Amino acid sequence: MIKIFFLFILCGSLIANDKIPQDGTSFDQSIDLFFNKRVRAHAFNFSTQFLKQDKQNNRREFHLGYRYQINNHWKVGVSYGVGYGLRHNEDWINPGNGWQWLDTSDRKEELLRVFAQHKTNIFGKGKFILKNRLTVQRNTFNTQDLLIYRIGVFNLSFPQWTFLHQFDFFIPLNFNRSKLSELWHYSSFMYRYNGHVMFGPTFSAALMKWNESIAMKGRTGLEFTHELTIFRLGMGFIFNF
Repeated sequence: MIKIFFLFILCGSLIANDKIPQDGTSFDQSIDLFFNKRVRAHAFNFSTQFLKQDKQNNRREFHLGYRYQINNHWKVGVSYGVGYGLRHNEDWINPGNGWQWLDTSDRKEELLRVFAQHKTNIFGKGKFILKNRLTVQRNTFNTQDLLIYRIGVFNLSFPQWTFLHQFDFFIPLNFNRSKLSELWHYSSFMYRYNGHVMFGPTFSAALMKWNESIAMKGRTGLEFTHELTIFRLGMGFIFNF
């Protein structure tokens, strides 16, 4: 009787695990392009990112933005973006042949962002600059709202090089049980080729989290937190006009 009881528990556990995505580690590659045109206190920019992802769909993003420099310390901005290959809780589905992540490589999602940024010199007469940015994002595809806090340090000590180290905290406002859906560390080492062009390697490490969708919980009664650890190498290019 005891053996049958434990066998029943084991079978139930295996069935439940089949419905829950397994945590993992992803090794990704990226290409980032940023084009910027500045006219006095106004700046207009276009950026794009191409991601080859080990554990997710390949991803593409395109953004058009405007920034206004209020003074030496404060800047505000808005942007409109289009993304392909983004993943949400609702993309963990069972189409009839088992639970799996939906392929979103060609699904278009529109992203609206507004931000405010403050920068200040830490020390070294403008050689080390601390930046704090707060961004609110609305994804019109699923009306999800996201608060993104960024803190980073620019090192301008070397004439031809700019070093950047920053952290991004993604805080869901109207989705996810997890209070933090993404945590990123980003570093770049940009070489100033001339007054208009910079390029260099980038490195990112992140932890991303997903939870069960409302539909899945209604069907199965299960709750889960799926975590994916990401290590990403890339190249960045900046063009100023």
